[in-house]
Amino acid sequence: MRRALCASFRPGFQREALEKSAAGFDASGKPGGGKIRAFYQNALRLTPAETAALKSNAIACNQALDQQNALAQQAIATARAQNAPEPVTQLAQLEQGRLNIANGCMQSLQSAVSATTFRNIDVFVRSKFGRHVSIVPKGATAPIKPPGGTK
Repeated sequence: MRRALCASFRPGFQREALEKSAAGFDASGKPGGGKIRAFYQNALRLTPAETAALKSNAIACNQALDQQNALAQQAIATARAQNAPEPVTQLAQLEQGRLNIANGCMQSLQSAVSATTFRNIDVFVRSKFGRHVSIVPKGATAPIKPPGGTK
């Protein structure tokens, strides 16, 4: 269950898409950019301090996960360039690192907001994003698509 929560939080933290959409409204002179930026604050009824904690946590979490993903992509690319098998052990370690990062992000957010607020965020993320996440059972291997295409 913990893995599902970690995986669900990642899309819930994709604030960049909201910011890009808001910037588009601003650039075209249309109203609504501020409402888009305030989506999480309004949907979760967060205080400004809670919103700031969520935003800073989301940014830090996404940066750390992006770095971990880059390491995995590099390991796969290196193996493919050498016509070698995918480095299963290294990828498993990197996946464990992703899980550790996500758990750390959730713990950080949990300590930054009240228990009620964290519970509300948890329910929101699970209900909005959890159904779009599938978990590969521990020990199972998932096919890895090469960048930009199918295998």
